[in-house]
Amino acid sequence: MVPNCLLTCGTTEECDEAGPPKGQKLCMAMTVRTCLVWTLEVLILLMFCLGLAVLVEFVVVHPQPPKCDISSLTLSNFSTSSMNANASAAHDGRGSFTPVQMLTAVIVVTVKAHNQITHIGTFYDHVHVMVSYHRDLIGEDWVEPFYQGRSNTDLLQTQVEVHNLQVSPDTGTQLLADIKDQSVEFGVALHVLTRVRILNIITHHFRVHVRCDIAVTPLTETNRQSTLLSKSCREKTHWLSNH
Repeated sequence: MVPNCLLTCGTTEECDEAGPPKGQKLCMAMTVRTCLVWTLEVLILLMFCLGLAVLVEFVVVHPQPPKCDISSLTLSNFSTSSMNANASAAHDGRGSFTPVQMLTAVIVVTVKAHNQITHIGTFYDHVHVMVSYHRDLIGEDWVEPFYQGRSNTDLLQTQVEVHNLQVSPDTGTQLLADIKDQSVEFGVALHVLTRVRILNIITHHFRVHVRCDIAVTPLTETNRQSTLLSKSCREKTHWLSNH
């Protein structure tokens, strides 16, 4: 049987120069298109299966934010001093001068973090502790990012150091009164950002805010160890869709 190309070209050389007939070109084009469509369908199917697996894992795992709390606040150093009224004094606006009160303290804040998820661990990307007195920020500290295993509870110790911090006259007067009453109240704010990994996908952040009012006994010449007197905390958590 004579090939179609020989019927039109006459010789094998002419047939080679003329290339494959139109029917073969159409067949090759359809084969390439079919391969592309098949590859695309396979990719879509794989993405659908992966998304379904993540959804099932998400429902089973039910990721939750960690439970965070301020476990304790202790003072390892705490003292106040008045600078020389003639050399460094604060003007009270009425023609007189009030000595400047200086605060030096080392405040140790222990954070309790509990992973409520029983199937997977939690990534802590950001742990920030801020300590204030009468709404005036006096110091802050951070915890290095870390990974917490499933259902684990960790105690994170932070240390806020204050060296000769000048406080306002009103704050200084209140601080001296609190020391005399043997009860100093600090405000502690805790900001935490966490994520979890489901299969190969890392979720968006959970944000945890904890605000505590903590009263302790100050350090004095007769009392060299602070004692927790009262603690009141409020916690807020929410999911960050974009971060």
